[in-house]
Formats: sequence, C-alpha cells, structure tokens
Amino acid sequence: MKYILFIAWNLCETIYDRKDKELFETWYLVIKTENKLHRKWFDSSENWHKFKKNFREYIQTNFPREEDDKAKNIK
Repeated sequence: MKYILFIAWNLCETIYDRKDKELFETWYLVIKTENKLHRKWFDSSENWHKFKKNFREYIQTNFPREEDDKAKNIK
C-alpha cells in the first residue's frame, strides 16, 4: 500500500511542479482528494524526504488536514 501512496503523491507533486495553470486546474480536485484520503501518510516524518520542501509547504498551507477542519467546526 505504501508504494501506491507514494506514487499517488508523487503524481500530485509532478503536477504541482509543472506550474501549468490549465493542467493544475484540472488536477486540483485530485490533489484535494488525495489530501483527504492519505494526508496522514504524507505528513509522516518518515516520508518527508520523498518530497521537495516547497511541495510539502504548499500542501500544508493550501490543503488543511481533516483533523484541523474538524477542530475548527468544534470551536
């Protein structure tokens, strides 16, 4: 399973790296869905080295973790 997660996130990073507005518009929902499904794996410190720092920061800034969303709704 971890290989599939790596491939999925790696594809998302590739789309991000392309900096193609039209392509990114098409893939935005895929990245959003991947974040919702597998963010915990992505955030694991053992996986940080697999992705560039700017991509990790982009995900952390633009796609909240589901736990963060739930906490906002409680407040």
